[in-house]
Amino acid sequence: NVGLREVLGTEAASVPPAPQRDARRREEHKVASEQVMAKMVLSDQVYSDIHESLTPSTLLEDAQSRIQALVEALRSKSFLAVTDVAVGGSYGKEVLCRDVADAEVVLFVKQLPLKDHSKWLPHILETLQAVLEMNLAALDAHSYALDNTCLSFEAGAKGFRVKVFLSPVYESDEQLKECINSTPPAYRNFFAPSFLKSGSAFVLKQPAHVKTAIKLVKWWASRQAWTSEFTTPSAYLLETVTIHVALQRRSTLSEIMKSVFDV
Repeated sequence: NVGLREVLGTEAASVPPAPQRDARRREEHKVASEQVMAKMVLSDQVYSDIHESLTPSTLLEDAQSRIQALVEALRSKSFLAVTDVAVGGSYGKEVLCRDVADAEVVLFVKQLPLKDHSKWLPHILETLQAVLEMNLAALDAHSYALDNTCLSFEAGAKGFRVKVFLSPVYESDEQLKECINSTPPAYRNFFAPSFLKSGSAFVLKQPAHVKTAIKLVKWWASRQAWTSEFTTPSAYLLETVTIHVALQRRSTLSEIMKSVFDV
């Protein structure tokens, strides 16, 4: 209040101080919270309790009913000659949890060209979007989006994201590998949907505690403020790192989690 008495007289004493004290209290609270977190022991039981809160039974039941209806609609109402349907993503791999609720659906379509996807795939996806917008309204499908490799949309009001991919039908693994080898590396990502079955099976065969760790790691990653899409770890990377750590003789859930965060 120096310099204000001449202007405000005795009222100068009531001029509020600068807000350093509030800032100090916030800093003290932050330090106290960090100290509490530092003392917390993240045991198997703690991780199990977190996992239970992230995976209510209604989440899986709702996802299952939606995916079954969507797969049936994709088989019957698309204009494509679908011979098989594979489901992956967090739903298909049984690593579904709150904030990480998604599914990848691959339609295996006969008579599609075996390679040069960039020439024919975008046009088919555009037509497929128009067809699905008309036929999936009853399933509350909305917020459609297209990129070079897939068509995506949300199913329901809980942010359940579905990605639809197309794959040609290859006669054998050898034929598929030949097509990949004859394709420039920059375009080989178009073949990824053809491997969805084997990729999902690899995660599905992991022990229950490893799949629990995958859910927790993916949920943690979804809560981070990544600086860009480029720096955001993919689901494939998070799953692979967690499984790799588990194979290094990490037998308990807490050991797996600690090792993943140390990577």
